[in-house]
Amino acid sequence: MAAYKDITKIGDGGFGEVWKCKRESDGKLFAKKRLTTADAGAVARFGREVRLLASLDHPNVVKVQGKRLESEPYFYVMPVYRSALTGHLAQLAGDFDRIDAIFGQILDGLEYSHSQGVVHRDLKAANVLMNDDSDVVISDFGLGRRFNASTTRQTLTGYGLGSPLYMPPEQLTDAKDADERSDIFSLGRLLTEMWLGHLSMAQDLSSIPGGVRRIIEKCTQHSPDDRYQTVSDVKSAWEQYRQIRGESDNAKSLRKLLAKAQAGNLSDPAEIQLLFDQLAEQSDDFLHDAIIAIDPSILEAADAKNVDSIKQLLIRFADFTSQQGYGYDYTDKIGTAAVRFTNACPDPVVASHLAACCAHVGLRHNRWYVMESFAKFADKIGDCDFVDGVVKLLEGLPENELKRLGRYVDMAKVHPTLRTLLGG
Repeated sequence: MAAYKDITKIGDGGFGEVWKCKRESDGKLFAKKRLTTADAGAVARFGREVRLLASLDHPNVVKVQGKRLESEPYFYVMPVYRSALTGHLAQLAGDFDRIDAIFGQILDGLEYSHSQGVVHRDLKAANVLMNDDSDVVISDFGLGRRFNASTTRQTLTGYGLGSPLYMPPEQLTDAKDADERSDIFSLGRLLTEMWLGHLSMAQDLSSIPGGVRRIIEKCTQHSPDDRYQTVSDVKSAWEQYRQIRGESDNAKSLRKLLAKAQAGNLSDPAEIQLLFDQLAEQSDDFLHDAIIAIDPSILEAADAKNVDSIKQLLIRFADFTSQQGYGYDYTDKIGTAAVRFTNACPDPVVASHLAACCAHVGLRHNRWYVMESFAKFADKIGDCDFVDGVVKLLEGLPENELKRLGRYVDMAKVHPTLRTLLGG
């Protein structure tokens, strides 16, 4: 094996150190990860890490250039990188183009690792190395294992189980339960950190664009069964968001119209119709974000003959939003938007869908403000089409949920049919 001369220590932690070293045969620089303990368990885990890495061959997974596992000092050699992702987080925050370039490579590397049966179990910014935005690798598979190999499913007693800020619930209780979906949880936390520039246990995601936020929320669901099931699924969702965000002429036009609509400065009926025509071609996620942002007062200037298509989009917004999960504070925006759009477009069918949306979102998130938004509909609208629509949309809810919703309603004011549904 080639000889390597240590130059300077560039990192340490756990049971190892990382040194910048020089290959004596040609003077080329590398990084050497060296084990600093002779503990038998640590030696076995270190050997497993090296063998896992050596079995992987992908541009976005760090490569093993040399190794020594037979006798002390135990080490392996890999390319040296300029920095870890942690050093770029402050500059990355909110910069989609940079985040897209880096996150895409992380997805590629992790997808490949999973395809080879390897789960990382400690994916975090410190374990992503880079020379620049186009040269990114996943490193440090010290907690990695093959998820189809029972011989490696040992409890990591006396050894770090991962990094709490990135770690999924199932890994906190028993690292043996971690599988590829555990890495997907960590991916969501990493994307959060890249977008905001920092990470904490209780993270406010409200400033993150809706499409990205929903990818994060799907990745970080408490139950592994509710997350994306494969990295390929995450890649598909990310690609869809990229396409929505594309710089086509139509996208530029749409963004300009949305900016005017958000400020309440869209008064030309033709532009209003163009806005909603373009929104009709977008994904449900994009439509949701747009409806939340738009000032409903612009509907006052809409051409009467085009109102039906706008109504259909509001119904689509309501039905989609009813089925999603959101941050608690963000749900208040949904309740506010539903009430404001009903005031601007007083159609009983649209109102029934928006009211049912408030009911579903309020109950799912236990958010009193949103359930009170539902009450504003129920107290004021007695139209039979509205009542029939709400009853149809809510009648599948459990009785106890309907009664809980009814607590926010003035039963003396609501239609008898709706009162009966709510247990009044």
